[in-house]
Amino acid sequence: MAKLRMHWELAKEPAAQGDKEAHFFLYREDEKVHCDHRRYSREELERRVGAILNTSGEVPVYYLHALEAFDDPRAPTAGDVPLDSTSSGRR
Repeated sequence: MAKLRMHWELAKEPAAQGDKEAHFFLYREDEKVHCDHRRYSREELERRVGAILNTSGEVPVYYLHALEAFDDPRAPTAGDVPLDSTSSGRR
């Protein structure tokens, strides 16, 4: 099974609707082109995290990092989280 990594980043500029967005890019090992891309406004990401908490309770760490970046100007605004068969990138 191929190793995966999730790259997340907070957009530097607000989207057309005026809200900043967090972008999540899924990459396979040794590939430069992402195989999945999702974006959420702060409100959408909070709803997504809430839904996860209500079901499994295991929120991916990259979602938590993005929420922190929305709140704290000193927090990193991008990062990579490795995902493999033993770690889903969740806390």
